[in-house]
Amino acid sequence: MRLRYSRIIVLTLSLLVTWGSSARAQLEFLAVEKDVVEQRFRRNKFGNGKRSKEVTTLFEETGCPREHLSLEKVKRSSNPNVACTLPGTTDAVIVVGAHFDAVETSSGAIDNWSGASLLPSLYFSLSHPQRKHTFVFIGFTDEEKGLFGSKFYVKQLTDEAKSKVRAMINLDTLGLSPTKIGVSGANPGLVDAIGTVAGAMKLPMSGPSRIKSWSLTSLQQRLMKTGGRLVKHARYYLVLLAEGHLNRRLFGEMLARLAALPAPGG
Repeated sequence: MRLRYSRIIVLTLSLLVTWGSSARAQLEFLAVEKDVVEQRFRRNKFGNGKRSKEVTTLFEETGCPREHLSLEKVKRSSNPNVACTLPGTTDAVIVVGAHFDAVETSSGAIDNWSGASLLPSLYFSLSHPQRKHTFVFIGFTDEEKGLFGSKFYVKQLTDEAKSKVRAMINLDTLGLSPTKIGVSGANPGLVDAIGTVAGAMKLPMSGPSRIKSWSLTSLQQRLMKTGGRLVKHARYYLVLLAEGHLNRRLFGEMLARLAALPAPGG
């Protein structure tokens, strides 16, 4: 199960950096064996200080150079954020993060050593060839106490540094089920990308039934055949149907599907 997650995350990251460029852009990454991923997961430690050191050690073992490995002291925390930077050909940044701390009464294996132990593997997978974007793989401290590490990381960024961040991927509580996707408020392009990845790799993915095989391109093609069209606005799409193809049964099915969608958060 964890191998499936690591594979789909690597491909999603690769799609993210090529999204908006040529659809034929070749995706290249280094494979990490299943046994290696599982062995790193089994290196879970009790005590957040030990977990911080273990994340650092894993980054070192996967080849993160000392000059690109940083321990960021965080206010109100006895443990630092641990970050490994993978330089790209530009200063546009993608942040990939996971908190490594656990509550005192838990081993924290799933929440969230499952995410933290995967960071070094993702670093290795994307380390060759050099990417356009600069990646920052970061283990955050004290999420369980109130997001101390992640909040501090964002707060200490300058306005210029924030303007260079193109995306943030958060890894938390992985491997409990086949891949799931929620589309409420999601970017349609990224939803399309992960659906494409899952289909190409024959990975199970659950979510609204329309997501399992959809793409904006194929949707638009189907609509054109029936006289409809897809209209893009700043943050959403409108589906316009030809009146002659909208009967009572179809309209009822559409309303039922809309009613089943989750309400947007916030």
